Amino acid sequence: MLTAPNSNPQTILSSKPNIDSQSTQPTFAPHATPGKETAIVPLIVGGGPCGLLAAATLHQNGIPCVLLEQARDTTSDPSRAYPITVIQRSRNFLSHLPLLLDALCSKGNVLNDKQRQIVEEDGTVNRIATWGKRTHEPSMSFLRGHLVQTLRDYVQDHCPSVSSYYGYRGIQLQFDDEGIIVQTSADDSKLMFRANILIVCEGRNSTTVHQLRIEEEAGLVNTTSGFNYIKKNSATSSLLRKTIITSPNFTKRFFPDESYPGRITLYGSTKGRTSNRVFSMSAFRLPLGHEELQFRSIASIVLHQDHALWQVDSPRKLYEFVQENFPHTNVTDLIDDFSVKQFLEARTSQYGPVRAIRSLTGTATKSGDGIIVMGDAAHSFPPDLGQGLCAAWEDDSPSWRGILLHSVQA
Repeated sequence: MLTAPNSNPQTILSSKPNIDSQSTQPTFAPHATPGKETAIVPLIVGGGPCGLLAAATLHQNGIPCVLLEQARDTTSDPSRAYPITVIQRSRNFLSHLPLLLDALCSKGNVLNDKQRQIVEEDGTVNRIATWGKRTHEPSMSFLRGHLVQTLRDYVQDHCPSVSSYYGYRGIQLQFDDEGIIVQTSADDSKLMFRANILIVCEGRNSTTVHQLRIEEEAGLVNTTSGFNYIKKNSATSSLLRKTIITSPNFTKRFFPDESYPGRITLYGSTKGRTSNRVFSMSAFRLPLGHEELQFRSIASIVLHQDHALWQVDSPRKLYEFVQENFPHTNVTDLIDDFSVKQFLEARTSQYGPVRAIRSLTGTATKSGDGIIVMGDAAHSFPPDLGQGLCAAWEDDSPSWRGILLHSVQA
């Protein structure tokens, strides 16, 4: 098992300007020194669309990160040559990254958004939906490898706060009171990082996911709140409690009580083998160290079927409860029990999850240590381990920092 070195964390800064960020102060990439521990904020494992978008999102919000990728060229892999659709609602995010938007528009194939399969209340897909196509903002289709290359070019050229390492061969993890120590080999060197959050965006059969399973079995990784089935009627899809995989120390500090009243529940869609499912995720106050920061919620949708849990009897009272108890929470959408069908129709697809990455910034900047599992790896964990952070929603407000993706078959 990996042990922490005695040397002080070091960060070497690059000097490229931050082009797309709205911040007036440039941010820079942390670079690892072989054999020494490098202090970083998040560490992203996996250089697919999910990992690259996570890196771009963190950079756009002024958060340096390290990105570990397996290969520089993914366009020649025939096993990964399936199409991915960037849907038009993602423009609310892409408008904050104009250079990326221009690159995608120049290389993507425009789709007819009027033909889209949807998920019914019971999780089956059996009809076509009309999405109300906006001709000036069409959806775009890419082969996965070409989308990855477009995103990688953007990150390399315009995201100096992202430091990429290629050819990594597995990771080793150790948890302590200060975060997560990560050791790996990349670019023919042994590297060591101290991360306050690990964002896993790899496939279900990856060595990183295998390592997480080993850590979980050893009791070094657990979930913030566990998974319980939420009470549901027979007409709706399975509703699963969603959470973030974290170290025991994180759980003690930020979620000491299973019935902690600060829990806010989000709903999103996730890809199942037989049908899409709808899960919920808990958001809560995240103090940093011994001081509680001003809470900017990672929540934009508040929903819970069991109103008795909140001691309220209507969605409106639930909204008032959240506003009264958590005045810094930004509630942009409130869905009651009767809106599940509309929610599914608007936010799920047959072949893959609708993903939103907005939560990364709130978690990465406010939490101590933790692991978020995203992308294909998110769906490899059974309910008792977690199935990833893939919340699905859209938000038309200027503060939106998410991007929505879903995969489609040829």
